[in-house]
Amino acid sequence: MQVKITTRGEFLYLEYEQNGKRVRKSSGLKDTKANVAYVYRNVIPELERKLNAGVDTTKSYKLSYFLDRVMAKTRAERKINTIRVYEYGIRSFIQEVGDKDVSSYGVRDIEDFLRNLNAKTARAYIAPISLAFRLAVKYDIITKNPCSYADFPKIKKKERRAFDKQSVKSLIDYATGELKTFLFIAFYTGARAKEILALTWDDIKSDEIIISKTLAQNTVNSPKNGKTRRIIIPEALKEYLEGLDKSGERILKMEYRTIAKKFKELQTTLGLAPQSLHITRHTYASLLIDAGVKPTLAQEMLGHSSLVMTSLYTHYLKNQNDKTELEKALF
Repeated sequence: MQVKITTRGEFLYLEYEQNGKRVRKSSGLKDTKANVAYVYRNVIPELERKLNAGVDTTKSYKLSYFLDRVMAKTRAERKINTIRVYEYGIRSFIQEVGDKDVSSYGVRDIEDFLRNLNAKTARAYIAPISLAFRLAVKYDIITKNPCSYADFPKIKKKERRAFDKQSVKSLIDYATGELKTFLFIAFYTGARAKEILALTWDDIKSDEIIISKTLAQNTVNSPKNGKTRRIIIPEALKEYLEGLDKSGERILKMEYRTIAKKFKELQTTLGLAPQSLHITRHTYASLLIDAGVKPTLAQEMLGHSSLVMTSLYTHYLKNQNDKTELEKALF
C-alpha cells in the first residue's frame, strides 16, 4: 500500500487509497527538507501500519471515544464508588490535559497531570485513562499506552502503630455518642469502617454479627471480597449494644468523614498521634496475633481472602473455644 507525499501551498500532504477511495490528508507540516525526512521516517510508517490493520484513517479517534466505552463497561460491572472515582478522574484529566486525538498524547501529558496529585489519588484518577489507551492499542489506533511509561508519585508509607489495650480503653471511655458506638464495634470486631456503617440491628444476633454489606456515600455495596462473614460477638460489646436505643434500621447514622474527623480529634485530645479509622482494624488484628489466637480464626474474623498475616495456613473450622480465645485476646 503506497503513500505519496504531495504539496499544497506550503504544506505537505499524504495521498493514498483506502477502501477503493482516494484520500488526501494534511500532515500539518510545512514543505521543508527536514519535514519531508520526518514524514518519510515517522508519519508514513505509522500511517501504513494503520492501513494494514484496517483502521479508518479518515476518522479522528478522540480520547473521549474510548473513555465512553470504558465507563459503559465500568457502570455495568463495578461498584458505585469505583464509578465515581473514575468519573472524577476523567473530568480532571479532560479539564487539565484536554480531549485530543488519542494518538497525540505523550508520556509528558500523563506526568504533567499526575504531578500535583498524591500517590493514591494519582493511581485512582489515571486508571480509566489508562484503560482508554489500552482500548486504543487493542484496536491498533496507537501502538503504546503512554500511561505505562509515566512516572507516578511515590507512595509515602505511613507507619501504623496499633494501640495498646490501655489506649483503646481510654478512646472508648472518652468517646461519646455515635463515635463511642463505632469504636466499641470497631475495636471488638476488627470490621472495616464502611462495614460498620452499613450494620443494621437485624445484623446483630445473639452470638455473632453478620457482615454482608458496606456503606459509602449513602450507597450500599457488597463486602470488599464479596463474601458474607460472621464475627463472634464478645460479651462486652454485646452488653454495650443491648443498652442502646434500637429505633431506626441502621445502628449508626453518622457519615464516614464525620466519624473520621471526630476520631482524630479525640486522639489529639488524649495525646495520641492521630491515625485513620483503619487503625482500629489493625489494632484488633495485632491483639489477636499477640495473644496467640490461631491464624485461621483471625483470618475468618477479619474477612481476609488469604492468610496474609502469617505463612501458616489451614482451613478455619468453627470451634466452641473460639469465643474464649477472642475474649482473652481483647479487652
